[in-house]
Amino acid sequence: MEMIMPFLTWGGGIILAIFVIAMIFSSFYKKVSQGYALIVNDMSSKPKVHFTGGLVWPVIHKMEVMKISLITLEIDRRAKDGLICNDNLRADITVAFYLRVNETRDDVLRVAKSIGVDRASDKEAVNELFNAKFSGNYSA
Repeated sequence: MEMIMPFLTWGGGIILAIFVIAMIFSSFYKKVSQGYALIVNDMSSKPKVHFTGGLVWPVIHKMEVMKISLITLEIDRRAKDGLICNDNLRADITVAFYLRVNETRDDVLRVAKSIGVDRASDKEAVNELFNAKFSGNYSA
């Protein structure tokens, strides 16, 4: 009987320790839905990109979620906003763009660094970026 008590104490302590560790990991593990990427900035030189989820420790990591699924933009340039061609004729155009970020680490980081996670995830911000490209008089 005396040999069973220390075993129960050790066994209970080990089970409790495993339970506490599992609770800590479950509270710091962040899942990401389909069509989103989790970017975790830690103390290393390159951020980590996860497409299903990842471990995010408070204070040590900074987490950002970026939408990488399809965004549909429609640009309609008519009348005085139409495009000027090489022969100085105004062209009325309506163009639909289907944009998405490739599900690769390098492409997600490139977009995040160039326009930012918040702007890349916001359809209106992406629409403003594309409309700015068409605001000048370009030659067709």
